[in-house]
Amino acid sequence: MSPWLAWLVTAFGVALVAVALWDLFHTLFHPSGQGSLARLILRMHWRLFRLRNGKPSQLAGPLGIVGTIITWVVLVLVGGALVYWPYIPEGFLFTGTLRPGTRSDFLDAVHFSMVSTSTVGFGGMLPTYSWLRIVAPLQTLIGFALLTTAVTWIMQIYPALTRTRALSIRLAALQRSGMEQQLLDADSSAVAQTLDSLATQITQTRTDLAQNSEIYYFHNNGKTSSLAATLPYALHLADLGRTASRPDVQRTASTLRSTLDDLAEVLNDDFFKVDGTTSDVFDAFGRDHGYTPLSGP
Repeated sequence: MSPWLAWLVTAFGVALVAVALWDLFHTLFHPSGQGSLARLILRMHWRLFRLRNGKPSQLAGPLGIVGTIITWVVLVLVGGALVYWPYIPEGFLFTGTLRPGTRSDFLDAVHFSMVSTSTVGFGGMLPTYSWLRIVAPLQTLIGFALLTTAVTWIMQIYPALTRTRALSIRLAALQRSGMEQQLLDADSSAVAQTLDSLATQITQTRTDLAQNSEIYYFHNNGKTSSLAATLPYALHLADLGRTASRPDVQRTASTLRSTLDDLAEVLNDDFFKVDGTTSDVFDAFGRDHGYTPLSGP
């Protein structure tokens, strides 16, 4: 391989690793909460699972997360292999029974990249070029970072999912208990406290969706545990509460409505681009998850 081609292949390998790290950074640490590559993979899984019967599957979200992590790993592995490939065998010392004359191919580079990324050592090959002796341990550090960040990502997602499901179950329970009549006949501060706590939960959900937008792709088969099905009912409560006779209920209902508008803005910016009201955005959310939303009576 000519020197200029060797450096071209190496530069392409470095670019692949940089893409994986950049996407990982945006997904886990950037305020936007999701890298472009991760977003693309999650959307592809979402649409793929909808093709079966027109409805989303509970597997779409989990498999999208797994697919994203695998993509990061593959980019680092292939990128590392492209960095090493042009310098095999002259840039490496082969130990044991390995014979450079019969093994100097791309598979050796992939093997070395895999053992470096998996942090299990260098196998039967040792880099001899000075810069390769620096690159190889760096790839080991990247592999360790991939492992820890994958675990961190999963630990961020599932608590956020638990909070959104708890909010959905609470909204469904309020509908079953006849919350609308309590709003109209409010004669105590308990109704205002209920609306205020709902506003707090909605704010938390908005934060979760902004920072971990991948939770959108986790579908729940039950209406009562699906935010896509229950959000319109929260909007109904907020609008009804603003017509109540008690001033404190009116104030908390207005706060709830404001938090719902903020949540709709996040959903619309990230997923729909609906030219309409908060109600239109929530209806689009419900349809995308295969639900007829829980609205008013």
